[in-house]
Amino acid sequence: MKLLRRCFKRCVAKFKYLSILAVLFCVFASATAGASSVDELLEKSEIAPNPVPALHVTGYELSPEVFLPGDVGILKVTLKNTQEEPIEKSVELEEPGEKSKTVVETETTFTMDAFISEAYIVERDFKVFNRHTSVGFVGPGDEIELAFKIKAPQSPGIYMLKFIADVEDAHGNICKGIRYYIPVTVSHSLRIYPHNVSEGGVELAVVNEGSGGVQAVFVEVSRENGVEIDECSKIAYIGDMDAGEMKTASFKINEKGGGNGEVCFVAEIQKWNK
Repeated sequence: MKLLRRCFKRCVAKFKYLSILAVLFCVFASATAGASSVDELLEKSEIAPNPVPALHVTGYELSPEVFLPGDVGILKVTLKNTQEEPIEKSVELEEPGEKSKTVVETETTFTMDAFISEAYIVERDFKVFNRHTSVGFVGPGDEIELAFKIKAPQSPGIYMLKFIADVEDAHGNICKGIRYYIPVTVSHSLRIYPHNVSEGGVELAVVNEGSGGVQAVFVEVSRENGVEIDECSKIAYIGDMDAGEMKTASFKINEKGGGNGEVCFVAEIQKWNK
């Protein structure tokens, strides 16, 4: 009987000891979990803030301002970091508990450099000869100019060139993609003016108003109404023209039935001098 009582007391004492250890372990685990949660919250809130750099396109320059079909020129794009004042950020985090809570407060003042990882023009109608990679940092208030060599298409019109720049944050992640559209006009440099109009024909003045020479110029009838034009004389070949030069083209026209007639002409260029 005494032996059974001793064994029972030992079991009770051992059970109490294990219970105390279990309680201490729970307290320690709870404290550790709380600290870990705070660390996770601090990491997610980024006490050292990581906002998007304030980089914008502030202007562009085209040379020439108006492109001839097939012309080669330069497009310059200006980027500026528009952040001029330091950025301030305050963060307060709370980790509630049963008896107490953990509060973390921080305030940070910083300036944001913008790192351009890549800048380019999307190649569609225009041919683009170069792009910029690892351009570098642009500090607050600073500007950078990027030049691109481009070639116009053969068809006249107004084209929208898409400029793209990828900007990285302080951790090297792409945080901002600049998308900017630039209009570029492609136009013929030739102009046609009536020079001498008579009963049996018309003489046109063709002027090269461009800054460069052109080759193999010709003028042809594009539309006729109420007039007769010999098939062999519907095209007048002019030849090469220097910048600012004027040449004439003559056409024989006969009216039908004595009424009013209409005829339209168009000048074409086969080749541009570079």
